Amino acid sequence: MKGWQLLVATFLLWPCCSSQNACEEPDEIDFGEIVSAEKAKYLENDRVQYRCNPGYVLEGPEWIQCKRQEWTPHPPKCLAPCTFTKQQLAAKNLFVFGSQRKVRFIQSNQSLQFQCNEGYVLVVPSVRKCVDGYMDLPLCISERGKNCSGPPRIENGDITTLSEKQYKSGSSVEFRCQNYYAIQGEKRSFCDNGTWTKVPVCLKTCLKPSERDFTFNTTKSVFLPGDELHYECKEGFEITKNTIDETIVCTEKGWEPAPSCVSIVCEIPFLENGAIEPREDVFHNKAVVHFKCNKGFTRVGSKSAQCYHFGWFPQPAICKENVKHCLALPIIPHSTITAERKAVFEHGDLLEVQCDISFALYGSKVIECVDGEWTPLPTCIEESKTCGRPPRIDNGFVDNVQSFIYRHGDTVEYTCNRQYSIIGTNPAKCLHGQWEVPSCLINQRTCTPPRYAVFDPTVPRTKHFKTSQVAKYRCGSNLHQTKCVDGLWLPEPRCEGNCPPPPQLPNAINIIEMRVYGSGEEISLECQEHFLLRGPQKIKCEDGKWQTPPRCLDLTK
Repeated sequence: MKGWQLLVATFLLWPCCSSQNACEEPDEIDFGEIVSAEKAKYLENDRVQYRCNPGYVLEGPEWIQCKRQEWTPHPPKCLAPCTFTKQQLAAKNLFVFGSQRKVRFIQSNQSLQFQCNEGYVLVVPSVRKCVDGYMDLPLCISERGKNCSGPPRIENGDITTLSEKQYKSGSSVEFRCQNYYAIQGEKRSFCDNGTWTKVPVCLKTCLKPSERDFTFNTTKSVFLPGDELHYECKEGFEITKNTIDETIVCTEKGWEPAPSCVSIVCEIPFLENGAIEPREDVFHNKAVVHFKCNKGFTRVGSKSAQCYHFGWFPQPAICKENVKHCLALPIIPHSTITAERKAVFEHGDLLEVQCDISFALYGSKVIECVDGEWTPLPTCIEESKTCGRPPRIDNGFVDNVQSFIYRHGDTVEYTCNRQYSIIGTNPAKCLHGQWEVPSCLINQRTCTPPRYAVFDPTVPRTKHFKTSQVAKYRCGSNLHQTKCVDGLWLPEPRCEGNCPPPPQLPNAINIIEMRVYGSGEEISLECQEHFLLRGPQKIKCEDGKWQTPPRCLDLTK
């Protein structure tokens, strides 16, 4: 058992640079190059830098990184500039604004304003943008060309300008679309030597659906055919099983497919030789059930479970007639286990693990005997980081500094000046290369006894506690400690529920400790390769319950 634990600890500390995590050579890009130093082999977390040729504009990240045998994000592109000559401008009767006509070199995403020769009318807009080597030059229409007859009509639209029998070359009419239709193309059409330029089209639009069981991440209310709209199911709801993605598309017939979210429901759990409370016909999202075993049976597993979109978590307990004992203390190198001296430990017995000086705890410090086996054991790994001399604090000092270097777990005692009281952890402790030091505050207001107070026998009973005095209070069968700080109890005496181990998400990398979590603690979640995280990256324990966890969507389907 001891050798297996050491092997696991060694594996956890092994650097992420094996050949299995290497990436292939990064892709070359057109009109650009990789400027970072070339390597024979690219390992996990290696980075490369891209640069474009002169005149080209980088679109995308300048740096990419090797992550899990793939480069992320994808390599950038180099966008081409736009060029045109004075001959091209003259052929179109165009000038650059300011009556200039010469060779031009415009980078991608930059714009120019144009004007026409005298006697010509410019088709708007006059400002045009270079997009990856292409710029749509405006049209100049002669005012001395042939006249046009009445302009063409457009379906589901109207002409807003006054109607005339004849239109001179260079004149124009303006269109608008009827309600619930959107204009596509230029809203103005010009008479060009007897012919009208291209008229716009009126497309039927889609209005944002009313939000019922889902929400949208946009304030936009009108959409054109082809526009996509992403929605998310509200808390307590999930997309239907036959729905592939939470995205709908605007078509001429409306939104397809219609957004669909259904209430999250968990199957009614069954507990043989026991009962489940409360008894309900339907259990919705966040519902909590408690497990109670019949007389003569012992519960093995969590005493409660909560309904999530993937089912119950933790898994429902079982009721056993005969539970096994733990026959020996577990062996955890470089640690001390606080326990009574006895040969047999009962089901449900708890032990506390404390690592030796200079060793850091990884995992839960509390382990439990469950049906003959101890819950997952933590490990004590030597911490190489050290601390220097204890830092100075205002209105306080260290009595005797005995060393210039302190190891992980070493402590020193601070003392405050007269009329000041120590606030915070004392003795101060060196943890992971940093000191956790207290502070000294002047004695001011006093505190009244906290609710549910259980007085420390070493502290005289009083109705007024001075700053730095300690009181103990009870939450159920557990005792907690609080300190008076300038008239306030810190931490505030509150009895808040703890949370069970967090949910193990399908298709996620569940790098989390299987332990009890206090209210306010957070965990980060990450999906496996080829899965997309949908929802918050972090969830918090609040009053005995976890916030709604995210989901990992399969990108290959």
